[in-house]
Amino acid sequence: MVAPAQPTSTHPAQPQPFTPIVIQAEDPRNDLRGGAQVVACGQCDAGARVRYIGGPNQLVVRATMPVAGLRTVTVTYESDGRRSLLISVNNAAPRVCWVNGGGDWETPATFSFSTYLPAGPVELTFYQEGDPAPDVDSIAIR
Repeated sequence: MVAPAQPTSTHPAQPQPFTPIVIQAEDPRNDLRGGAQVVACGQCDAGARVRYIGGPNQLVVRATMPVAGLRTVTVTYESDGRRSLLISVNNAAPRVCWVNGGGDWETPATFSFSTYLPAGPVELTFYQEGDPAPDVDSIAIR
């Protein structure tokens, strides 16, 4: 006798829950390369930000993603006007993000982009090959 077939589900798998992650740029687990430096910042989330990103100077932000998925990355920054910032995820080709600061290095602003992030360790590298980039305060992944 053949066992009856098991019912199959036609419902798509439910996405796994994801709790947003916020990383301060100055977190000691991040990597400051070249001359990138942490500086005090009274208007920043945790009282500091990373500046001097540009040329050989980079900020590498590390996170561990509990589940893979398409995520929105929001960067809080300060700048003195229009600047660009290159962002690479796990050493992939970078995306170019253009920002407009408040013109005074004192007014926090944000920009967001969507990207797929795999489960496990992730590195977001912030840099600018030529001109100085904006200062980075924090990175939120949602």
